[in-house]
Amino acid sequence: MDKLTLALDLEDCLITPLTKYNDFKQDPGPFHPRPGLLDFLTWAGERYTLAVFTGVPSKMALRVLDILVAGGHAPQGFNRLAVTLARDPSGNARPPKRFSDPDGRLKDLSRLGPLGTVMILDDNPEGYAVSGQEAYWIKISEIPRKMGVPTGDTDLVDVRPEIDALAAKLKSQ
Repeated sequence: MDKLTLALDLEDCLITPLTKYNDFKQDPGPFHPRPGLLDFLTWAGERYTLAVFTGVPSKMALRVLDILVAGGHAPQGFNRLAVTLARDPSGNARPPKRFSDPDGRLKDLSRLGPLGTVMILDDNPEGYAVSGQEAYWIKISEIPRKMGVPTGDTDLVDVRPEIDALAAKLKSQ
């Protein structure tokens, strides 16, 4: 079996929530990476094919990935990943895959690959999981923050055994 795909939510999973959604200026406003993001992405990228699956508008999401790489918070090339959107209200400079339910809320993992080859790390599976796909979701807590800056968060380290356990289960099926 090829590498499994690990889809990653953006807001409240990898970064603090964005305060602006101005796709025309591509300015996400201030945000902070989750503590340990570079180490996590390096670790995960060695084991899995990474994808970003987000409800953030595509130009904004791509700009955030560029900022993360430029700031040394994500490995080189992370900003070249395909961004899959739960919704896409605007045009795209780089055409990512656009997969969603009709009202643009659900993240249908089957659109990233055959079920059983894709898993997702997200802070809100209850709000975005397609019925019957819950077993492929790994919940991570929202980023703890004080005045917007993440503090005392080790979730990107703590979640690794759960990701590897789900991967082992999927590979054995």
